[in-house]
Amino acid sequence: MIQLSGYVLFAVLTAFIACPSISRAQVKFDPQTYQALAGADSSVTIAPGTKITLQNWTRYKQFLPIGLQAFYSGKYHWHIGGEPEYTITVAPTMHLPLPKKVIEDTEKNSGQVSLDKLPGEQTGYFLKNYVAGLAFPHPEEPNIGVKIMLTTWLSYTPFLLDYVTSTLAIDSYNNVTPGIGTYTQWRFSHVSDPGYPISVPYGDGGYLFAARSDSLAPEQIKYTVYLNTQPYDPMKAQEAYVYLPSLRRSLRLSTAARCSPFAGTDWVQDDDDEGFFFQMGKFTARLLGYKKVLLHYFPDRQAYIPYSKAFVTNGASPLPLWVRDGFGSWQLRTVYILDVTPLADPHYCYRHKVAYIDADTFYRTFEEMYDNVENLWKVNIMHDTAEIIGGQKTWVMSVDPETVFDMQNNHCTASFPAEVGIDASARPDAQRWESSASPGALSQIMK
Repeated sequence: MIQLSGYVLFAVLTAFIACPSISRAQVKFDPQTYQALAGADSSVTIAPGTKITLQNWTRYKQFLPIGLQAFYSGKYHWHIGGEPEYTITVAPTMHLPLPKKVIEDTEKNSGQVSLDKLPGEQTGYFLKNYVAGLAFPHPEEPNIGVKIMLTTWLSYTPFLLDYVTSTLAIDSYNNVTPGIGTYTQWRFSHVSDPGYPISVPYGDGGYLFAARSDSLAPEQIKYTVYLNTQPYDPMKAQEAYVYLPSLRRSLRLSTAARCSPFAGTDWVQDDDDEGFFFQMGKFTARLLGYKKVLLHYFPDRQAYIPYSKAFVTNGASPLPLWVRDGFGSWQLRTVYILDVTPLADPHYCYRHKVAYIDADTFYRTFEEMYDNVENLWKVNIMHDTAEIIGGQKTWVMSVDPETVFDMQNNHCTASFPAEVGIDASARPDAQRWESSASPGALSQIMK
């Protein structure tokens, strides 16, 4: 999930200006490179304690996401160095169950869920009879890719998430522009949290998510607020609003601006929320493979706080914000590798958005985005983090640190959540979703 402080426009404009170099070679989209990764059902494995470095990484290539291979290849401005801090030490795989309520809702409801073809020639599929939980916990053909995409879109998030987020924009010279703000996300329908109804009034009105980012620093953009809402209807456009303190009013952003930078970062509007912020009916997905690959996780929130303060910014770091050895753990995870593509728009920003979906949770953990001529454009690294939900330790993707690297323009954006509140532990202001999550609430800013 994108966790933004809205620091933004001037920071990223600086990054764009400061990166004139062009990559020496391009990684092209090729389904065979994904098929070459280690099969989830194969006997090949990589032992805990194994250390992967720039010198030996090709031995373990079959376990590395394609974006990680691009970092190792040396073909791009952003690349892994030979210093010890870039060592990957493989840890044992940590399996955590989904929250009890999610499991109960999945067992109760998933058997009745099916796919329905949407009307029109250039539209996809959507869910029929979905209530809550995982839509397709064990997806099978036909249309297995679409089933995984929709299950991921509706994967577990608490009713309410609220936290302070620190954001960093880094250019090709390692100039760092920090920002800070608050981020609040509400899930209004198909909720699987104890003590909350499946749908609240906003959900009855057709909304699935609302997400709000309030800027606190730097001073120049304080009080700038972004609000995004996503309907559950797969053919309805998302709604995006921004409150501009210089105008003392809010503006609704164009629904056609799906590929515009989100708050000026390296993410675009359609990357918001759970990464699939687009109109589901206008996209399709195919399964590139059921694989086991190395991905990075934090065993709890306290484990990533030192990481957020230890990014490499001195000198000409080849890969800032790299997770140094000892922060969290690289684990061999079983994933669905999904290729998400637009059905009808040849000018859409991503020709391919390849997502590594954790088979335990249906959370995205790693992504590669390819441009319209199928060259690698961005690499997005998410670090799923364990939280306590209802007294149970479980992975919660929505509070993960996240970094996106623009491999063509040589800049990156990162966000780090802190002071996380979930459901009843969130700030009192965030609890009042009626006065916070609607476009009308933006008119109360600076009053």
